[in-house]
Amino acid sequence: MVLAGLRERLDPLLARIFPPRILLVLDDDAFTLLGLPGQAFQAGSNRLRRVPLPRGACVDGLPLQKAALGDLIGDLSLELGLQGAHVVASLPRSAAGIRVVQWPFDAWPEEPEQALRQIDPDLAMGYPLNQAYLSLTPLIGFDPQLPLTSLLVTAPRSLVLAWIEVFSIAELHLERLEPAQVADLRAIEPLVADAPTDQLIALLEWRSGGAELTLIRHGIPEFSRHLPAMQADLIAGLHQCIHYWRQRDPASARCGCC
Repeated sequence: MVLAGLRERLDPLLARIFPPRILLVLDDDAFTLLGLPGQAFQAGSNRLRRVPLPRGACVDGLPLQKAALGDLIGDLSLELGLQGAHVVASLPRSAAGIRVVQWPFDAWPEEPEQALRQIDPDLAMGYPLNQAYLSLTPLIGFDPQLPLTSLLVTAPRSLVLAWIEVFSIAELHLERLEPAQVADLRAIEPLVADAPTDQLIALLEWRSGGAELTLIRHGIPEFSRHLPAMQADLIAGLHQCIHYWRQRDPASARCGCC
């Protein structure tokens, strides 16, 4: 009796300290959910689910059917015993832009986001910087001879607010939204950090409609291209991109794929 009463008092506290978590990969045609157990997780549940989305629910990374998406994600979280979970979500690739910015300064700006908005360079994002959320990460430690360089990630403010509304409808705690490109780069950080300075790293992300190629050198994503799905065309496209970049950068003597 005493232990049962103590458990009833402890369970809500433990659920607050160790809440369930959801890792969510969002795409236009489906989302992939991985549930990490909390106090309420159902034993034996399948923690990994891929759920197709209705056509038009999400287009170019923008959730158009917010109520339907929120209800779908919320219902699945309830089914898995993940109600009230904290969510880390990876946005569709088309939802965000990624650029490498070289600063025209001798030292890092104290407020880089404000400095970039004031410079307002033409980054061919399709939307002005004053209507976007920005994230700037210094790219340092790979080659001290390179100019001051940052990795810029942007997403339209309206798109980010739309996804926040989706998770509010799902009654989940949104902990972080990050673009798929950033998640990809984080996954290969150890490989990039240990790579020789003359090595060009080719990152291929396989998708249903083909593959996304990113060429990385000195830890900096230098070039990206969508490659076709057919194997022969994909291989030919990969060799063509690597050959093109080696002509631009003869110092990249070797290439490693991941």
